[in-house]
Amino acid sequence: MTVTHRDSREAALWANTLGDVYIEQSLATRIESARKAMEWLQERLAATQQGMRDAQDKLFQSYRSQDLFVPEGSVSAVSTSIAKLNEDFVQAQARRIAIEAALKQAGEMKGRGAPLDALPQVAGDPTVTAFNTQLAGLAVELGRLGEKFKEGHPEVQKVKAQVEQLEKAKEARAARILDGLDAEYTQLRKREAELRAAIDSQKTQAANQSRKATELEALRKEADSAK
Repeated sequence: MTVTHRDSREAALWANTLGDVYIEQSLATRIESARKAMEWLQERLAATQQGMRDAQDKLFQSYRSQDLFVPEGSVSAVSTSIAKLNEDFVQAQARRIAIEAALKQAGEMKGRGAPLDALPQVAGDPTVTAFNTQLAGLAVELGRLGEKFKEGHPEVQKVKAQVEQLEKAKEARAARILDGLDAEYTQLRKREAELRAAIDSQKTQAANQSRKATELEALRKEADSAK
């Protein structure tokens, strides 16, 4: 910048003043540009942070809707506990359904006046099996005695009394088996309810953990953005 004046000192003053004004204007322009850029960055940062939070929340809801509770590749004590509780619940439910079917079948057999030997839980019982073995032996003995004696013979009556006693004992054993099944059925229903409550509780705990992890991740990203 050149200033022409008859007084050299006046010319220098004008030149320096103009230079200072130019520098101030240039600096003000740069500051204003920086301020506008900062405002734009702050607006973009706020929008980005909100978008990130929305995405994290959608991710959490996705995990929750699929009963995942923790991100893929992560393993937690809660998720392991839920898996074990689910396994126990399925086993208890399967056993309860099998017993329910047996009790229903037993009721139908009783209604027809049919023996309970055909019921698997009764037929497979060692005590019932022993009774049937003895009854089969007595049937053979009755056949042999029938060839020699009449119906009222004491020997025949003795064996028949043994058969009647064994039949009653077998019926009593079958009744005890059914009572046991009925008691087990009641316990299994209670067990199912307890397991379901425990699973729901664990799922709630897992969801809370996942929510906290999501919030922590969001805060970490905000901190990174702030840096």
